[in-house]
Amino acid sequence: MGIIYGEKIRSTVVDIVCDICGKSTRNKFVMTYEYATLYANWGYWSRKDDTKWEYYFCEKCSDKIFEFIKPQLIPHNS
Repeated sequence: MGIIYGEKIRSTVVDIVCDICGKSTRNKFVMTYEYATLYANWGYWSRKDDTKWEYYFCEKCSDKIFEFIKPQLIPHNS
């Protein structure tokens, strides 16, 4: 039969934008993205039954978020 060629369609990430301020997380100097992610996956039998959350934050906004969250975290023994 030989080689069969077909068209392959693929998605490419062109930017990752902060979900708070709307700014790009792209580092122009090294052409990478610098961001924090908040991801939650609520399973069955939870009050959020099979809900998924995914948010992206730039460095400046993630600093503000962790400034609020950090005092509430339980310290881990390492």
